[in-house]
Amino acid sequence: MLQRIKAACKMSTVEWRLALEALALICAVRITLAVLPFPKAMSCLGLHQGQPASNINDIGDTSTQITAVGLAVQRAASVSPLKAVCLQQAATVAIMLRRRGLQVAVYFGVATEEGILMAHAWSVSRGIIITGKQKTDRFVPITVYIT
Repeated sequence: MLQRIKAACKMSTVEWRLALEALALICAVRITLAVLPFPKAMSCLGLHQGQPASNINDIGDTSTQITAVGLAVQRAASVSPLKAVCLQQAATVAIMLRRRGLQVAVYFGVATEEGILMAHAWSVSRGIIITGKQKTDRFVPITVYIT
């Protein structure tokens, strides 16, 4: 707890703004996904099924911004009063980066482990896996939503 307080004290104004934006969006995404059928919820969040544009893998000069948004979402998810797992985090990143003019792809994948079907979501923009990267190698993508 003390480490979190120390880290928060060291955050810049920009980092605080990003973290607060992420926290508000995580809560909004969580509620949207809880009350609406999945396809309608994704549409309301500005995500639709499709193939990412070919330039979504071009890193360009936006990697700092992408990384900052990913870190803000990670921080917000750790303190959110509502559960924020991979799907909520990926959708939040997509909304935040879309607001900044970047296309994001949110991948949904499945895997089996000891006969149990598991699902995972991760977000990618400009060739950078932003959320959910620690598990992506185990999952086979079955669909993608883009901003």
